[in-house]
Amino acid sequence: MSVADDTATNSSGALDRVVAWYRRRLGWLFRRAPLAAAVIALALVGLGISIYLTVDHYQHVEPVCIVGSVFDCVKVTSSAYSVLPGTSIPITIPGMLWFI
Repeated sequence: MSVADDTATNSSGALDRVVAWYRRRLGWLFRRAPLAAAVIALALVGLGISIYLTVDHYQHVEPVCIVGSVFDCVKVTSSAYSVLPGTSIPITIPGMLWFI
């Protein structure tokens, strides 16, 4: 067994332990209220996207998407509608509050 194999085994073992911990703690939610679990999962996805776009806004980095396609992320994130009116606060911050 090489060092790389040992590292891969340890990291997958750690991941298995984390997944098992969450299953023990949140398993009841997924069994008893699948709709609530889906809403929580979607809220976490939305929160992650909002955080990503907020970081991009303050670092002045273009978001990762296909530029010039049907959906132009750069045009959307740099438009006047991407900030709260009259401020330089990105609209993603209220979005984060919504998902929380």
